[in-house]
Amino acid sequence: MKKYILVLIALVSLYSCDERGILENSNDVSYIYFTKNATNDSTSTSFFFYPEGDISVPVAMSLSGKMFDEDCSFKLEVVKEETTLDAANYDISGDFVFHKDRVADTIYITFKNSEILSSEIRRVVFRIADSEKYAQGDTPFRTAVVSISDIASRPEWWDEDEWVIWANLGEFTIKKFELLIEANGGIPEITLDDSDMIRRCALTLKRYLEKYGPFIDENGDEVSVPVIG
Repeated sequence: MKKYILVLIALVSLYSCDERGILENSNDVSYIYFTKNATNDSTSTSFFFYPEGDISVPVAMSLSGKMFDEDCSFKLEVVKEETTLDAANYDISGDFVFHKDRVADTIYITFKNSEILSSEIRRVVFRIADSEKYAQGDTPFRTAVVSISDIASRPEWWDEDEWVIWANLGEFTIKKFELLIEANGGIPEITLDDSDMIRRCALTLKRYLEKYGPFIDENGDEVSVPVIG
């Protein structure tokens, strides 16, 4: 009797996991998936600060289970029923690569500007194409959402809830971001885990403001940064 109860419990657990889209990953299988949970997190970017016309948007990928012992190529597909961006505005025609011996990687998707993006935010939803070389990850991580426009917007890394941003750059304004780009000779490749880079960029902006300012932002306030130095 005890044996049958254990079997029943196992079957119920398996069914429950399947219903929620949760996988019990095997170390004999490579599971690749997008790092962000598509149900509550997306990638947003704007051509406003990239006047050259095309931009490459980084999309973080993850792996669980067995690591690849050689580079693994894969393709992306578009979830058409959830996408509002025209196919002419992005390029996923080539192969993407998850490199060997890694549990995290980044791919880059090329986007092209168009007139409609100057007045509207459009989005595209990607999914990883099926292959015998790997399995899909948990359901919420099987798709990636990218929102794109040509409207001035805050970059994802400028998160004022992050102390390193608040202490060095402070509150976001469009004018401050424009001046940060001017002062640093282009858009800085900033990530939240690189506090030295954030501080250097903030100090460069501070010197720029001292030399050429004052500048007034879109709220009528003088542009300033709280970085000390």
